[in-house]
Amino acid sequence: MEYMRTLGERRMMRTSEILEDQEKVARAQRVVESKEWSKLADVPEYYWDKFMPDVTRFEGVDAYLHKTKLNGTQVEEALYFHPIKFEKINEDETIDTIWLSLNHGIFDMANVGGCDPKTDCRKSIYKIEKGNLVYEHTFTMEGGQKMFVKRVYYIPADKFI
Repeated sequence: MEYMRTLGERRMMRTSEILEDQEKVARAQRVVESKEWSKLADVPEYYWDKFMPDVTRFEGVDAYLHKTKLNGTQVEEALYFHPIKFEKINEDETIDTIWLSLNHGIFDMANVGGCDPKTDCRKSIYKIEKGNLVYEHTFTMEGGQKMFVKRVYYIPADKFI
């Protein structure tokens, strides 16, 4: 009798392991499928608040923080450690990005070398490349000098359902 219970318990454990493995395979498949996303419309709304900064692919962020005197502030923390969120801002399906910790965007707050970010001296684009959100900003400062800032966000594998 003891052997049978042990065998039954072992079968249940094995079934549980198989189900866990199937879940891991399904999650991995969704990660692979996300690499085909090439525009915001491809990204399911569920993932709109799951994008985390990939600081290894940032360019010009430290220079931007230094130039705007925002280094060591809540803004720096948000850029490097907090998820970004997409938010619909009107009926035309226009999308904006925000940091939940700041309740607003970052790159429209501070002047960069005489460039008021609410004017044409700042150009910003975002794109979805292989499932990653790529944000690029170009600031044209006084004298025509340009500052380029690039941030990349990804969805961690454990966030896929």
